[in-house]
Amino acid sequence: MYENYQNDFYFQAYVNASLQGSGFTIVALSSVGIFSAVATGLYLKLRRTHRELEHMIPTEHLESGGQSSKSILEPHVEQHLIDRIRKSTPTATAPGSTAVLKREEPSGQAR
Repeated sequence: MYENYQNDFYFQAYVNASLQGSGFTIVALSSVGIFSAVATGLYLKLRRTHRELEHMIPTEHLESGGQSSKSILEPHVEQHLIDRIRKSTPTATAPGSTAVLKREEPSGQAR
């Protein structure tokens, strides 16, 4: 079909005339369709990953000896995040003082 289009002047005129008015519509609809397909694919992947994580978190808590924690992060990761927040958060308190972040342990659990 493409070779016929390249070699036939009358066919080129016909195709160009018929697509002239609807060319923009075709491009717009195909762009929306491609965007929708990509967005749907990413959403489905996100949902699948979220489900996998939901199944992993309870399993990890049971394997750790029945100790339940409010945080799903490892202690060193949580501490790293606290340190980063301390360094990056401007304080609204007096100049020179630092914000105090406390780690709260679940009841009945001590370090």
